[in-house]
Amino acid sequence: MSVFADVTRCSLLHRGGEAQIYRLWAGSKSYVLKWYAAGCHFDSATVGCLLHERVDGVYRVVDAGEKNARPYLVYDFVEGLESNKFSPMPVAVALDALRQLVVVLKTLSAKGIHHGDLNPANVLVGADGKVTLIDCGIVGPGSLPYAAPERFQSKPATEKSDAYSLGMLLYFWIAGEELVKAETYEEFADAATRADSLDPTTKLYSRLDSLVESGSLAGPETLTKLAPLWSALLRADPENRVEDLDELDELLEIAFAGVCGGEVAWLNSQTKFLKSFFSKSGTICNNEGETCEIPPEFAVMQHTGRNKKFLLTAFFVLILLVSVLVVVVKGGSSNIDETGALMLKKSRSLDMGEAGLENGLDSAAVGVDGQSLKTLPIPDKDENE
Repeated sequence: MSVFADVTRCSLLHRGGEAQIYRLWAGSKSYVLKWYAAGCHFDSATVGCLLHERVDGVYRVVDAGEKNARPYLVYDFVEGLESNKFSPMPVAVALDALRQLVVVLKTLSAKGIHHGDLNPANVLVGADGKVTLIDCGIVGPGSLPYAAPERFQSKPATEKSDAYSLGMLLYFWIAGEELVKAETYEEFADAATRADSLDPTTKLYSRLDSLVESGSLAGPETLTKLAPLWSALLRADPENRVEDLDELDELLEIAFAGVCGGEVAWLNSQTKFLKSFFSKSGTICNNEGETCEIPPEFAVMQHTGRNKKFLLTAFFVLILLVSVLVVVVKGGSSNIDETGALMLKKSRSLDMGEAGLENGLDSAAVGVDGQSLKTLPIPDKDENE
């Protein structure tokens, strides 16, 4: 059943070129309505799978469809922040987040699902450091700075195209900026075909002082730990990338062990970073957005107790009017007052109160039947008849 019938409150979280994002309150739960721009499309098999299956680390989709030729998704509200708000982040934190994503992507891959649009906005980070992946199954290249070369050729998402996007995502988390800078679709596509020459290590080294100061890098030795990852991920030819996500997981484990400084040091570092960040920024839960009306395309009439009471009142008034009309047409007059009084008495006896209204209109109207109407007095006929 759609959540729209139960919505009691709506707020606008974001309005951009790609989508409008609303937060909905329905009962004791909170949801996100993401209404995409015209031209966006999602793989129906992917959406169908997420509607019926719960995957750890992936948002739970509860409704999907299209309004005004624009696709929309409704999913459980996730408390956290988009990962781009954390960048630049310490290398160990970035590697841990990427390892979590790899586990999630392996689970999806086993179901025949590939994300297709891995970028910082589609990764939410909670106050405990856990990541949640959203916006799975987009058709098309997705966010251009993170798209693999083959995605610009209208090829479907695969493990290898997602692996390329993970490499771009890792660079952004560490550097605080995108590896590829371009203005047009064609420029991004051209840069992707030359991925082998991007050389992220040199670019990070050129900004070493500022990245060390921000806490992202510990020093130049950190760059050597990352080099194997760039070689395995940022390759124009899919065949030159990691064989699969299992191999990537092993490479990430090695790199993480080389930079984390041991389990205790790592946990202390992660806790300190997340606590400091969330104490300053809060969470998306605190950002309730600007209160607004739910878009009329999604508005659903809600059958509340007040609606039902109004219908009951109108029903009894209609009966009274019909009865009076019958009397007038027949020319009777002697018992009109008596008839009206009895009808009013009958209607008052059926006042069910708030508790009774919860049982619906049908149950409320049980007392009005043919037998009740038979008890009404029939006005005397005109003596001239």
